[in-house]
Amino acid sequence: MGRYFFDLFDGDRLTVDEDGTDVSSIAEVRRMGVATLAEILREVGPLFADDGSRRLAIEVRDATGHVLRVVLSFNIELSRISSISP
Repeated sequence: MGRYFFDLFDGDRLTVDEDGTDVSSIAEVRRMGVATLAEILREVGPLFADDGSRRLAIEVRDATGHVLRVVLSFNIELSRISSISP
């Protein structure tokens, strides 16, 4: 078991995990990173930048340094519809 720190990047905003979490395996670290991003997305909803994009990332580190990064990014692209049929 090791202590891992899950730092959140929301666009240019960084929230540093000061406490860390004891995790039993790297597979569990990956699962927790993905689950954390999914939960954040559910809580804040799809708030987008002016260009229609959103990027969230979790950087996981342990006492020795960076372990992995989980990234969620998406874009809203508008397209011109020439005609709409009922």
